[in-house]
Amino acid sequence: MNKAIINQLLASPTMDPYGWIVAIPAERGTLFDQQVTIHFETRSLPAKKPPPAISEEERELAGLVLANLPDLLAEVTRRFDAYNKGNKHAAQLRATVRNPHIWISREIQEDEGPSRWFFVIGFAESEDYAIDVEFEGLECIDVAGGD
Repeated sequence: MNKAIINQLLASPTMDPYGWIVAIPAERGTLFDQQVTIHFETRSLPAKKPPPAISEEERELAGLVLANLPDLLAEVTRRFDAYNKGNKHAAQLRATVRNPHIWISREIQEDEGPSRWFFVIGFAESEDYAIDVEFEGLECIDVAGGD
């Protein structure tokens, strides 16, 4: 994805209680045929007033991720499959994926560094359970499941 397309995508985020969401068009990349979004969590608790704006640092990280999205989606797919290897329902898990998203959390960046982000994979049968693929820049550093 080139810089002009990235800038266009990031120019019109949608507000949510914790920050901002950017929808990535399906033709730019999907995970298991599901649309991918970017969730910028600019505050950890919802409030009545609008959330803080996306910072330049957060925007730059999102740009790096978007510029490398095809490779990162392939890495997330490999990590998802490896994490679920041995699960007798592994073949069916892909069909139950919901709300796959890139999660950039201001609080986590403050604690772990400005290049930390997660690819979160939710499931239709559980609102709370997700598999989190953790990245430092473009390098996958961990995979964990939980709620």
